[in-house]
Amino acid sequence: MKDSSGKNSILPEPFTADIGVGDYIDVKFDEHCGIASADGMIMECLPKNAFTRERYNAQPIWSKGASYVTYALPNSYTANDKIAEINFSLEICSEATGYNRSYPSDITFWINEKELCTYISPGDFGNRYGKFTPDWWYAESTEYGLMTTVAERDDGVYINEKCVNKSVTVEKLELDGGDRTTLKIGVK
Repeated sequence: MKDSSGKNSILPEPFTADIGVGDYIDVKFDEHCGIASADGMIMECLPKNAFTRERYNAQPIWSKGASYVTYALPNSYTANDKIAEINFSLEICSEATGYNRSYPSDITFWINEKELCTYISPGDFGNRYGKFTPDWWYAESTEYGLMTTVAERDDGVYINEKCVNKSVTVEKLELDGGDRTTLKIGVK
């Protein structure tokens, strides 16, 4: 690849990381919450058990009221290069009793405690098994979510490629400070 002067330039490899659902470092659940794995229920309606060791096997987690989960990544990716973009994708939906396809929820995202944006999830999806729904899962409950991507760029925050907040840029996230970058997902 050549840069604007015609010289060869090599773009740095993008940093990628897979974060498991249960890899959170901080969490606040309300009393209507749960953690499940592919094999069965790990915890239900016991928020004080959110840090059970079995949480690392979590696939779905849920909480009905004001709640959040926080994840962390090491800041080693910020050492040598200017960060042009941060993005993350997750399968997400609202949380209703049973399921309710017309049950919107405001889900907010933060990086390093700086609020990025709020995604309005259109509903809690049931009525058919999702691609990864385990066989033991309750047929009358949430079955799947919507794949959602949040991207933080030099010109603002994007949800599924639509700009939703121009006031928060990559530079404002102060990514090179400290030893980690945190990602918080929550319902206010």
